[in-house]
Amino acid sequence: GDEASMMDAAKIYRFHLKDVDSANKVYKQIIDKLLNQAHSDDEVIFKVAKIYKDNLNDKKSAEQLLRPLVEKYLKLYESGSIEALEKAADISRNKLYDVSLTRKLYTQLAEQYLNDWDDGDIEALEKAAKIYRDILYDRNLSHKLYTQLAEQYLNDWKQSKSKSLNKNENIEALVKAAEIYKTDLKDPDTAAELYQLLETES
Repeated sequence: GDEASMMDAAKIYRFHLKDVDSANKVYKQIIDKLLNQAHSDDEVIFKVAKIYKDNLNDKKSAEQLLRPLVEKYLKLYESGSIEALEKAADISRNKLYDVSLTRKLYTQLAEQYLNDWDDGDIEALEKAAKIYRDILYDRNLSHKLYTQLAEQYLNDWKQSKSKSLNKNENIEALVKAAEIYKTDLKDPDTAAELYQLLETES
């Protein structure tokens, strides 16, 4: 049968008939079916790893599937693809749950973003700040980066204002700065000043 009806069958064995052996047999059949597909992509690996972990309580087998996937993306990153490092870090954090590897990969990723920021990519600075705040829990550094980001948006707005006759041009830079002060830097007073400025500008 198809994968969904086999999953249903396994659930009936396991939860209604309390027949764990038959349930496990069906889960293993689903795994074989998935892994023997002609084209086995990342999603298939994630699915199989999830069945191992959640249904068969076999973390080791899940890990044996996921680690080579992380390695594959790290190899691709060596050839200069930052997307590959993003992918490796994401798999480590959200599928493999390897705390020390996740820390290592996200630290590497944040440093890579900061290099891109040195080349003038403002979105890269935002990504780095988010990693330090949400994943690496480095409040001091994330605060410093968000402050830099807000200042950069303010500079962009001032520069475009001096060059442009159109008042609304690049006003979104001012909006972004205000939002960062309000949400990321938890500085409502500065945010209020900028929103006030927005009203006089628009």
